[in-house]
Amino acid sequence: MLSMFQAFFEAGDPGDTQERKTLFEKLHLKIHNTHLFELHFAQYDVVYIDFSSLRGAKNKKDFDAMFGIQLYGEVIRHEELGHFKNVTEPTDLEMIDRMSSPDNDTNTLLEKAFFELSRILHNATGRKILVLVDEYDTPVSSAANEEVYNYVCPELSPPGV
Repeated sequence: MLSMFQAFFEAGDPGDTQERKTLFEKLHLKIHNTHLFELHFAQYDVVYIDFSSLRGAKNKKDFDAMFGIQLYGEVIRHEELGHFKNVTEPTDLEMIDRMSSPDNDTNTLLEKAFFELSRILHNATGRKILVLVDEYDTPVSSAANEEVYNYVCPELSPPGV
């Protein structure tokens, strides 16, 4: 389901955007031919993470490694889309480099990865960012043991909870 939201909201090159627009027109959704469709279709940079791949993490190290792979894939996808070509701030370039390494240090990245990636994307493209997290509850509901559960819960909870 979230992949459909990604296809709807994500900005892209004109050819890709037109192809996706045609697809949504053929689905005859109620939103089609409305002001909201035109206002929001292909207007955002989307950060898409699927937490189902984190199922079965046996410890904090496993969880960090699995999350790092997700983060790595999303950063590489945005690099390939050219979203970082206008990034010049050294600290942002360093953060992109850290996140785009399959062996990134997720110990320091996890707690701020979505924020930093969203901030850098917004500064680079000027577009609003939409973060889609599929299977958000998977890390908590399938935590293999108390260590993973105690690590994941505070990281994924909204501030102040």
